[in-house]
Formats: sequence, C-alpha cells, structure tokens
Amino acid sequence: MPQVESQTVEELPVEELKASLLSLDRLAVRRTMLAAAASSTPVTVIDSLVVPVLERIGQGWQAGEISLAEVYMAGRLVEETVDEVLGAPAASARASAAHPKIAMCVLEDSHGLGKRIVSTCLRVAGFEVLDLGLRRTVEDIVEEVRAKGIEILLVSTLMLRAALAVGTLTRRLAEEDLDHVKVVVGGAPFRYDPNLWREVGAHAWGYSASEAIEVVSAMARA
Repeated sequence: MPQVESQTVEELPVEELKASLLSLDRLAVRRTMLAAAASSTPVTVIDSLVVPVLERIGQGWQAGEISLAEVYMAGRLVEETVDEVLGAPAASARASAAHPKIAMCVLEDSHGLGKRIVSTCLRVAGFEVLDLGLRRTVEDIVEEVRAKGIEILLVSTLMLRAALAVGTLTRRLAEEDLDHVKVVVGGAPFRYDPNLWREVGAHAWGYSASEAIEVVSAMARA
C-alpha cells in the first residue's frame, strides 16, 4: 500500500530551501530537507522540493540574478544531504540475478547531482546500479557497457551538446552489436525538448527520479 503523505507538494518549503541554499546555510538546508522527508516520501522530497528549487536557482542564473558560483554551491549543499534524506538502500537492493545489469553515467560533463539522486533512488527502490562516473566520452561508455555486460544504461546530461552526443552513443552501441542495451536519458536538455530523446535514439527518458524508477522497473519486467 502506498505511503500516505501528511505533507502535500504545495506545502513543501521551496522558497525556504532556496533561501537557505543561496545563503550557504548548511544547517538550515539539512534541517529543511530532513523535516520535509519526515512527512513525505523521500522521492517526493527530491521531485517536488529539491528539483524545483534547483530549477529556480538555475533560472535565476539565466536571468543574471544569481552567480554561477551560487548555482554550483547550491548543488554541492544539496549533495551533502541527499543520501541522508533518501536513507539506506533496501535489503532488496543487494545484487539480484532477477534484475538486469544497470549502470549510470554523466556524458561529457562533471555535474553529478542528477546522477547521484537518480542512482540513489533506484537503489532505495531495490535496484543495484553501477556508477560509471562523470565526464565520460562516448567511447568510454561503449567500452564499459561491453566489458561489464550492461543491459540498461542511464545517461545524464546537462548541456545540449552532451545530449546530442547521445545520438552518437546509440549509433556506436549499434555498430558494436550492443543495440540490445536499453538507453534511458535525463537532464535539462530533455526537459526543455520532450522529443529530443527520440531524436537521439534513446529508448526512454525520465523527467524526474520517480519517472526513472518507473521506466527502469518496466524495462526490468519486460
């Protein structure tokens, strides 16, 4: 039975968390996130509190109201508390022969917050996820997929250039007879253009951590 949440999405302290992040108040950030997690599911806190706050901060940077350094520090402060909010992986997250081999990476970028959030949420949901790291090139990823027998590959991107490089990745996987690997994409470029995932040859995309869990769960059952 789904957990009944005593705190609605509308009641989550979005502006409070944003202010704490921009003022670099670590204690307030931790207190706000943990308080929200105590009355909501952890994934709801990520999808409906953390992600909207980071999006607003990003919009502030685009409008020239927030510095790039502030955007970077906000992400780092969130990273410090994400694992504590999400909690330890369930016992079912131990390696399971029934689950496909899943891996996640960031293509051509060093921004790892999205990858960390999604991979941790998947572990909490019971999946084992191999972390292939940050700033990976297409050839790096193809080699890792082949060597480790990956069956579901989640690729996170921040910049449009990296998102377009997913097209090269899917072509290279096909050339190496690895087109059975399911490629799931996520990140800002795919949020701005909901059709981009099809254009680059991905099998699916996830708007949020909860959607990523749904996509991977469906692929694992297939």
